Amino acid sequence: MPLSFDADARTQSLIETVTGKIKNVFPVEGRQHVLELQDIQADKEWDPKNIEGQLNAKLHGRTWGVPIVGTLVMKDKSTGKVLDKRANTRLMTLPTMTRHYSYVVDGKEYDVTRQFRLKAGVYNRVKANGQLESQWNLAEGRGFHTMFDPASRKMSMAYGSSTVNLYPVLKAMGATDDTIRRAWGPDVYQANATDNPRDVLKLARVMSGQAVGDERAAVMTIRDTFDKTSMRADVNQSTLGSGYTKVEPSSLMAA
Repeated sequence: MPLSFDADARTQSLIETVTGKIKNVFPVEGRQHVLELQDIQADKEWDPKNIEGQLNAKLHGRTWGVPIVGTLVMKDKSTGKVLDKRANTRLMTLPTMTRHYSYVVDGKEYDVTRQFRLKAGVYNRVKANGQLESQWNLAEGRGFHTMFDPASRKMSMAYGSSTVNLYPVLKAMGATDDTIRRAWGPDVYQANATDNPRDVLKLARVMSGQAVGDERAAVMTIRDTFDKTSMRADVNQSTLGSGYTKVEPSSLMAA
């Protein structure tokens, strides 16, 4: 369902999504009978400007929303004969968005604007101190940041509460020196090309939550952890110029 900050559009989109999901539940079959759903729809128009209705819902502990109704038909499973039919049966009350992007449910108003989140992908910015930063917002896996300091030309990664140099991480993930040099340029490459195993051990310890015995085990931990990540290709096509779907050397260097 597309995110919209228009209350009418948001509610209409929500109705279409919810009614579609309800349709998928039916028919419901038992041993002798089958229950079918017909004519599912929103019972009435909604008005996000109806402040009085919202206030009454809050005062009386009700949900301010749109009734979703339909016709329920009970049939004999073997003969197909209609045994019962109930028109305009209320299936649920769907909470609807107010003008200030909140919902009134059981008399309580919930503001959900703070719960909106970025789509999974990489987002780049220039910080106030001039440092360049990429935020890795992952659909699967723990998010982190990569940074570039123009003054020192150092590349680093902030993962959890730890910060490590990015070069040894790329090497641990299988990137070659030639690939890194082409991506970063000779000056930045030269400023970073120190392969310190302590960075790899440190990152693996944060990822696994425990001390890692040796560098080989640390490399496998890093590779396995990043291999299980996922992002949206359309986001990275826009921000990185290619539709990367996980954390890998090429996506790290592109950022």
